[in-house]
Amino acid sequence: MIKKYYLLILFLLLFSNIYLISQQGGGVAISDKEDQLPHSSAILDLISTNKGFLMPVIVDKENIEDPDEFLIIFNDDSECFETYTDGYWHQIYCFDYCEVSLPADYISGVEEICNGEEIVLTVEGGELGTGASWQWYVGECGEYYGGISIGQGVTRNVSPSVTSDYYVRAEGDCAITDCVSFNVKVNYIPDSPEESEHIVNQEEIEWVWSSVHGADSYRFYTDNDCEEAHDIGDQISIVETDLDCGESYTRYVWSYNDYCGCSEVTILEAETEPCE
Repeated sequence: MIKKYYLLILFLLLFSNIYLISQQGGGVAISDKEDQLPHSSAILDLISTNKGFLMPVIVDKENIEDPDEFLIIFNDDSECFETYTDGYWHQIYCFDYCEVSLPADYISGVEEICNGEEIVLTVEGGELGTGASWQWYVGECGEYYGGISIGQGVTRNVSPSVTSDYYVRAEGDCAITDCVSFNVKVNYIPDSPEESEHIVNQEEIEWVWSSVHGADSYRFYTDNDCEEAHDIGDQISIVETDLDCGESYTRYVWSYNDYCGCSEVTILEAETEPCE
């Protein structure tokens, strides 16, 4: 790359009325004034009072293979000065009027759901500029950073199976705005409790089951109906009295949480001690 650079400088010296002046610190000046050295802060200093700098004019920027960060061109198709950053071409200035988008203020939606539910996320605030639309991503902000595009529009319907971060930004002819993000926490239907060893006598049964991670409470009932069952908090046992001796009993228990409701039922069976 360095050799190509100096070959270009040599070409300019041979075919142009300019002077090349190298100075301490590695700076280079291309100048039409013999007595002016490059500024100490510049690696390349173009010096002239009556000449300009011609930037490469690109007809189809897609022909540029693997553009480097901060590459600058003039796009002849859009008539815009553009730079390549963060995996996208950004327009610095266009000759036609171009209204720049304003980023969204925030995303509104339900922040906590049960696995399988669908929710609507909505862009709040912001303003779309020339040729712009709201673009949505999940995981990260933009495909360049590993995000997955999930469509466009003011609203998006999503049904995440795991806790996820969603992003939206305006992408248009003038520029790409910063993203705003929204986290959706996904809860799950708790596992069913496992039946444990019950404690019995002639008139009582202490019904016992295992604790379940993610359960806010447990529900216990004489019938297989969780909605009608009694919520007994975080207890993992309950004593039932005034029973008949020598009888078999069946009861039902569920794990429960506020977001996803009841687990599958666990059937409890026990028999009181025989009558004397």
